[in-house]
Amino acid sequence: MAMKIGGKYQPGDVFLRHWHQLAADTATARKNLTKQLQDLSYQCLKQAENLKRHLLKSQLTSPVYDQIIEIIHDRSHKIIQQCR
Repeated sequence: MAMKIGGKYQPGDVFLRHWHQLAADTATARKNLTKQLQDLSYQCLKQAENLKRHLLKSQLTSPVYDQIIEIIHDRSHKIIQQCR
C-alpha cells in the first residue's frame, strides 16, 4: 500500500476499525464509510473479474490472473463480512 490506514501498512492487517479511524467520530460518518467500503469491495471484485475475462478474450494469458483475483476476492470478502 502507498499509505497506512489506521496505522497499518499491510493490507491483510487492515480491518474495518482501522478504516473508521479515518472517518469523523460520529455514527453517521462511520455508517456512511462502511457502506462505501462495502460497495467498493463488490465493485472491485466485479471489475477485476471483468478485466481478467477481457484479457483472456484478447489472448493475453497469465497464471498470475487467478492469483490476483484470489487476493482481491479474499480482501473484498473480508471487508464485506466486517461490514455486516
